[in-house]
Order: sequence, then structure tokens, then C-alpha cells
Amino acid sequence: MNTRYQIIDTTLREGEQAPGVVFTSEQKRLIIGWLSGIGISEVELGFAAPLAPCQASLVRFCRERYPSLQLSLWSRCLAEDIEQAAVAGVDTVSLSIPVSDLLLATKLGRNRRWAERTACDAIHRVRELGLSAAIGFEDATRADRTFLLELSSRVEEAGAWRIRLADTVGIVSPLAMAGLVGELGRALHSAQIAVHTHNDFGMATANALAALDAGATWVDATVLGLGERCGCARLEEVVGYLTLVRDVPELSISCLVELAHEVAAMTRRPVSPWAPVTGASIFTCESGLHLQGLLVDSRTYEPYPPELVGARRMLQVGAKSGRAAMRQMLAGEGGDERCLSAEQAGRVRDRARSLGRGMTREELTALLAK
Repeated sequence: MNTRYQIIDTTLREGEQAPGVVFTSEQKRLIIGWLSGIGISEVELGFAAPLAPCQASLVRFCRERYPSLQLSLWSRCLAEDIEQAAVAGVDTVSLSIPVSDLLLATKLGRNRRWAERTACDAIHRVRELGLSAAIGFEDATRADRTFLLELSSRVEEAGAWRIRLADTVGIVSPLAMAGLVGELGRALHSAQIAVHTHNDFGMATANALAALDAGATWVDATVLGLGERCGCARLEEVVGYLTLVRDVPELSISCLVELAHEVAAMTRRPVSPWAPVTGASIFTCESGLHLQGLLVDSRTYEPYPPELVGARRMLQVGAKSGRAAMRQMLAGEGGDERCLSAEQAGRVRDRARSLGRGMTREELTALLAK
């Protein structure tokens, strides 16, 4: 696996935090199977808590069916949670601790010294139980930078192999995220960096990719971007970009669209026709300038062939189409647009515009024949 591009899918943990979203045991197994087929490195199965005993059976299922899949549980820095993770038998306990003064003081009535002591004690406990310890810094993007770096050094010394920075309220920009990851990377010796990005201002996927470019090894994602408030980085977008643009060979988009639509059905959250990568209408074009290019070479205005995501190209003319694109569309692939007079093309264009919707080449041909 390319160590610079690894994904933690947290649909079964963060995704289930979205209002009204609850997956059955069978649905969880189906989702895990798709994630394994895509090439996801690690699945965060849920929370480590005494009230979640079903996690152990899910771990056993994964061990039997997908033995190479890394498994983790999100855990508070509490002994009972850590022990529950050990009972479940996951690979990594993903500890979490608030690091901003706002959350420490307002939410917990605690201070930075408590956070450092609690985090290090929890890491030691995880390792004593024979498990790998990772830790997430909640509200990292609003934390004091000096304290964040000092705490990172302390938890690395305590034995955390991965530090996950959470942009808990989605306020960081890609440039700022890259700067934070780069600064943390220079302060660490061996611990890997992960990020958990929220989409409150529509930057979750961009922030995740910016983090990878800045030196992070891991990014969190959820199917459909499910999660608190506006959700998180969308798995479809992260995997789509890394596969179709970065050409990461360990990832596959073969079942990505199917996964998205199945989870949409499970959660009753329809996929928008214009959703990146998964939308049914993303390769529909009516703009005259783009039509001219697409009719000559689809690479002019498409980032990848639609067939790669199970979509199809739909070219149509309408109110935004010019006469040149109209004639070219009517001529068809390999046809000679000179066989159509300017008067004919203009007449059909005016008729198409009057209908108030786009028209396909077949509809235009029929209209011309009238």
C-alpha cells in the first residue's frame, strides 16, 4: 500500500452519528464487504463501550471474511472503553481527547495538564493490553498551536503510532490544513498523521486531500459524507480523486457507485443527480461551447470517461446552445455538419429553445424532419 494515501472509513462510527442513521448488523457486513473491495485500509467499526457488545461479533466476521482489513474502534480515554476494545479484538484503539481550551474548559471543566496526563495514561493502558494505540485530537484546528505540538510529542513518546487531527467544526481551509499538517510532521519522529475533516463550509474533501499533499498518511471518510451536521469528507470523492487523478493502484472504483447508492437507500438519503462521481447526470451537457469540444474529443471537458463510474454521456442542445454546436450535434459522430444549412440549424435551435429544455440528437433529428 502506498503509505502516503491510506483511508480510514468511519461510516459505521461517524456516519451513524448523523441524525436518523442506524445500520443493522447485516447492513454493516454489506458495507464492510464493499469497503474491502474498494481497497480501504482501515474500517472504524464504531465505539468502544460496554454498551456496544456487538462489536466483537463484527470483528469476528471481518477476521473470517476480510483478514487483511485493519479494524479499529473509537474510544474515550476511559479504562472501561479501552478494555471493551480489547475484548472486541480490534487492531487499533483510536483514543480521543479534546485539545482546544474551549472544549477542555467549557465541556469538561479540565485543563491542558489533565489532557496530557489522561492521554498518555490511556495510551499506556492500550499498549499494556497488547493493542496498538492511536489518538485523535478533538477540535485540533481551534487548539493553541504550541500546546498541540507539545502534546503530540508527549503522546508519541507514550507510544501512539498515529495522531489524528480533527477539524471538529469544519472551519479550517485547505491551505491552513496543509500548514498544520506540515508543522506537525516536522515535530514528530515516527508517528503517522491522520485527519478527520468536517464539511460545514464545504471543504471536507479538499482539506483531506490537502493534508495528504502536506504529508499526512491517513484521511477519514464516510460514504455519502455521512456524519454530524454537514458531515465529513465523502468517500466517493476521496477515492474517486485518488483513483482517477492520482492513479493510486491500491484503490478501486469498481463498486464505489454501487456502495454509495446502496447506503443512500439504507439511510433514505438519495444521491443527487449532480453529486460528484456518483451522480447520474454529471455527464449531461447543454452548453454550446462545451458541446463543440465534447463532440470532437470528450477529454476537452470531461475529467475522466463516464464509463469508469458506470455513467453515460448525454449531450443535448437547448437555450444555452449556439448554432455551431447545433449543426455539429445534428451531423452526429463522423457526420458532415456542412450538410445542414445555417437556416435549418437556426430553425431547430429556436424550436429547441422554445421548449425550455434540452434535446438529444435523436429528438433534434425528428424535429428537423417535420
